[in-house]
Amino acid sequence: MQVMNLQAITHKKHRYKRNDSKSKYYVENLLNQNFKANRPNDIWVSDITYIPTREKMMYLATVVDVMTRKIVGWAIDSHMREELVIRTMKQAIMRTKPHKRLIVHTDRGSQYTSQSFRTLLKEKGFIHSMNRVGNCYDNALMESVYGTIKKELVYPSDFQTAEKAITNTLRFTTIDKDYILLLDI
Repeated sequence: MQVMNLQAITHKKHRYKRNDSKSKYYVENLLNQNFKANRPNDIWVSDITYIPTREKMMYLATVVDVMTRKIVGWAIDSHMREELVIRTMKQAIMRTKPHKRLIVHTDRGSQYTSQSFRTLLKEKGFIHSMNRVGNCYDNALMESVYGTIKKELVYPSDFQTAEKAITNTLRFTTIDKDYILLLDI
């Protein structure tokens, strides 16, 4: 970075509030913060983040392949209902054609504990893995991906409209030593 006269973009860390809501749906954490896979489509991680605009808040859901560190599915919308993560997961399935027994690791958000999401995983023969209660490090790979997107795309921008946020997010591409983000239009 010094040779190219580049400076890191930093931002104040966001403090997450612990969600103590008790969901009836619970599955084990199969990853235990071990983000390594032997081949593509063995393990996927997924989450949702927000992208603020002057018009309204937008939400980006992504699915990342643990082995390749590529975003294999994504969707952006003005809501973060279960349809957003289902659309994201269906896109990832269509693009990569994963095998049965794929592990899908998520947090405990209501979108990922919904009956519709669980049914989709079951129909495809996927295995669901979830964070432990109150432990954001259990999905650290996704948090790292979103950290990069926010530092390099969201924080330096002042999105006037939701359309501008969508367009810029979809065209955003960065290469990092830990993962590669590829958001294709």
